[in-house]
Amino acid sequence: MTGETNLAVLIASMEPELLAETYVYAVVDESKFESLPINAITGFFREREGITVIVQQQHANTLGLAYEGEYRCITLNVHSSLQAVGLTAAFSNALVMKTSAQMWSQAFITTTYLCRAVMVIKRSLV
Repeated sequence: MTGETNLAVLIASMEPELLAETYVYAVVDESKFESLPINAITGFFREREGITVIVQQQHANTLGLAYEGEYRCITLNVHSSLQAVGLTAAFSNALVMKTSAQMWSQAFITTTYLCRAVMVIKRSLV
């Protein structure tokens, strides 16, 4: 099934949902990363400093991972194409305009391809 590319249709059909879990970002080295249980990792990306993993806070605490800050995940519940342009910008702009700075700093959004940015966007595949 092909994902939607029309920005107006995507915005009109998305159903944002704030997930209950609290997530954290933790930077680990290669050996620590290899020892982490795969089912505890929501996402990861490699940087010069190490590997940044996104995990639920409870997993980070259990695994002894150091982290700063606590975040919530917003999933858009929309079937978008990876070629869709503007959804991330439109959604982040709406968050800035409609939410408090505190709520913004406590939210993160993940994406199917996990790219590093101020936030990481998730578009769920329905």
